[in-house]
Amino acid sequence: MSRHKTPREWPVPNAFIAASFAAKRPAKCGAGFRRRVAYAISPSVKMRRRNLSPYRSIVASMRSISVASIPIPIIFVVMTLPQPSGEFEWTQESWGAAVRCRPLDAVARHCFSTRDLALEGVLAAPAPAWASLARAFDVPLDSVVRKHKVHCADVFQADKANGASWPEADIAVTDDPAVALSVRTADCVPILLADRRGGAVAAIHAGWKGTAAGAAIVAVQSLTSRYGTKPEDVIAAVGPSIGPCCYEVGSELAGHFSSHPEAPTWFSQDETPHLDLWRASRDQLARAGVPHSQIHVCALCTFDHPALFHSYRRDGKSAGRLVAAIKSAAGKTP
Repeated sequence: MSRHKTPREWPVPNAFIAASFAAKRPAKCGAGFRRRVAYAISPSVKMRRRNLSPYRSIVASMRSISVASIPIPIIFVVMTLPQPSGEFEWTQESWGAAVRCRPLDAVARHCFSTRDLALEGVLAAPAPAWASLARAFDVPLDSVVRKHKVHCADVFQADKANGASWPEADIAVTDDPAVALSVRTADCVPILLADRRGGAVAAIHAGWKGTAAGAAIVAVQSLTSRYGTKPEDVIAAVGPSIGPCCYEVGSELAGHFSSHPEAPTWFSQDETPHLDLWRASRDQLARAGVPHSQIHVCALCTFDHPALFHSYRRDGKSAGRLVAAIKSAAGKTP
């Protein structure tokens, strides 16, 4: 009698698998060491065999994770500094951010501060802030010339002997490298000048009254008369101040600038005029003989950037003060 042997097939025939579903047991094919098992158990059956619900499965998988091992996202907030114009750049001083003018920096150490240097609006500003400024310029605190501004064009000639006084003036000049000149502002224009050959320097506070009085012109003339500076050797930097975008003024203010032939271009033709002190400063320096290529305007508006600059017009009497400072490098310039 012939015997028919069913050949083993790989994989297990589908019919066996279908039968295994009904019996809920493995489908087998062959015997011995060549026996192959194909488990045909649905996911729901597997779940019941484990006696686990989806919720219990998730909880069980989380038991091995401690609270300390769960990563906590860290959010870094980086303030993007506004880009100053032309030859200006941001620098990091011991107290924080400041602005400097590269061409002027090659001639004289200087800086324009931000809110990071904490100065109040009164004369008795915190000593630590002034001490930080003095250290940055490598001079004693009593060699930092600080003025009581009176919104005019008066000139104070500073040296080591009188550096500790608080003169009433809006312009300070010196050729003494042992002192640092400073001006405090909160919207008004700080202007720093340096003679690239002789080393004499000037620090100017120019609000609208000082600009009407021609403070920038007076400062250049003072460097010429006192130290023999030639206007063509002057490097000028106009620091952060209120810009023409935000400096609304009354129409009657134009009358105070009648002595300046360029004045009509300093006022906008809007219903409420805006005064452009940046352009006024540039024009006055050029009229004093400073080459246009050596006049650098920062074009950062103090009113527009409350996180960086103080503004009297924006903050009122509670406004702090910014500082522009410069130190002569007599004998070191070409």
